[in-house]
Amino acid sequence: EAAVAPYLGLLPEPVIALLVTGVAACVVRFLERNTVGPLAAAAVLVSLALTSHPAGVVSLAPLLVAAGALFAWARRGPAIASTLVPATGALLVLLATLGSDVTQRRSDFLLTRSYSDTGRDEIARYAFLATEPPVRRVAVALILLAALAFLLRRRREPAGLLDFPAPVALVGALLLVATPSKWVWHFGTLVAIGAVAVAA
Repeated sequence: EAAVAPYLGLLPEPVIALLVTGVAACVVRFLERNTVGPLAAAAVLVSLALTSHPAGVVSLAPLLVAAGALFAWARRGPAIASTLVPATGALLVLLATLGSDVTQRRSDFLLTRSYSDTGRDEIARYAFLATEPPVRRVAVALILLAALAFLLRRRREPAGLLDFPAPVALVGALLLVATPSKWVWHFGTLVAIGAVAVAA
C-alpha cells in the first residue's frame, strides 16, 4: 500500500481500473439478462476510459471476450444494435473533442510520443517491472498466473461466469501492447479485474 499510495493522486490508472471493472460488471449483467441497459452503461464507461488515457484501451477487453454473445444478441435485435453503436461513436467523438480541437489533440499526441522513452518496445515494460516495488510485481504476477491457470486448467467443462474474468485479464494485458507509452504502472488498470480472476 505504501508503494502505491503516492501515485493514487497522480496517475489515472486507479480510475481506469474502476471503469474496466464497471464494464466487466455490465457485460456480466448482459450475459445474465440479455438486455440493452447494461450494454448502454458499458458503452458510456468504455467511452470515458478511451478518452481519458491511452491505457483505457483495456476497457475493451470484457467486450472482446463476450464478442460471440454480443454478435448473437445483435442478430436477434438489429434495430437496437444499430442505434447503440452510432450513439456510442457519437459519445466517443464528443468526449474526445470536448474543450479541444484538432491542433490540441495533435499536440497531446506528439507530447505523449516524445515522453514515451521506450517507444514501441513492449519488452521494456517488463524490464522496468523488475525495478518496481514488490507490490506492483506481485500484482502483475497474480494477473498473469490467473490467466495462465485458466489456459492450463485440467477441467475443460465450462464453469459459466467463473470463466469470464481470467480471459478478460489476459485480453486486457494483450491490449496494453497497443499503448504508446510502456510505463509499468499501466498494469494498474488490470488490478481489480485481476483480483476477481484470482478469486474465480
